[in-house]
Amino acid sequence: MNTKATEALPAKLIACVLAIALIVLGVIGLVLPLIPGLLLLVAAAVIVARYFPSIDGRLRESRIFGRHMEWADVFFTLPLREKIQLGALVSAKVLLDSLTLVGSAVMRVVSSVTETVRRRA
Repeated sequence: MNTKATEALPAKLIACVLAIALIVLGVIGLVLPLIPGLLLLVAAAVIVARYFPSIDGRLRESRIFGRHMEWADVFFTLPLREKIQLGALVSAKVLLDSLTLVGSAVMRVVSSVTETVRRRA
């Protein structure tokens, strides 16, 4: 029995489950503006590529994903502390973008309601 293959099996299963979750959230994010759909789809592709060399090769040849795969290589060489810092910064950016979007939507609703009240007065 190949021990390297059996050691990699749990990691591949976890990667597949995580990738599927990211793909589902990414597709939902393409419809809902509060969820960064494209970012989640890229993250899913990078995770799958780490464990499946054939997919990695195809993504690197892709005009769209090739650049992201190079960035992922750089990310995986960073020390853990810098990975955490980068993750926190990206999370903060996503949160701020979401709050901005929600604030804009609320302002449009308030403006619409205010305009309706003015017309009736």
